[in-house]
Amino acid sequence: MAAALVIYCSRLNSVNVASPAVTELQGTYSGSLSGSTSIDDTTYIFTFAKDTVTLQNTHGQDTTLQFSGIFVLDTAVSPNQITIRIVHSVTAQQVGLTDSAIFAFSGNVLKISANAPGTARPSAFDGTFPYYNLIR
Repeated sequence: MAAALVIYCSRLNSVNVASPAVTELQGTYSGSLSGSTSIDDTTYIFTFAKDTVTLQNTHGQDTTLQFSGIFVLDTAVSPNQITIRIVHSVTAQQVGLTDSAIFAFSGNVLKISANAPGTARPSAFDGTFPYYNLIR
């Protein structure tokens, strides 16, 4: 997997699910991975439904479910943060692992940057870490 988005939330509560940011984020987004050293025709598809997010990769006519997990948003900080606890992954070792990511959301455009599992959250969209450019 080009970039992992595996993040843990200590607990999920109804406040997160009902928050305006979570409601606004609902839907399916697709796009590419920017800043990656590999260049290919992979399309990344993120689907947000209630408190769950899934990531699929489409390469040619093959689609692979990379992971699904439960997410929590923190929009009180800048950049905004997303935290996900992976509950299913194509890589069994990733189930239950943690990581942190940042996101920017405007209209139908979503940008997510994540580091490897268990490492520090990216602090900005400055090119240090690859990021997903996604459109709903």
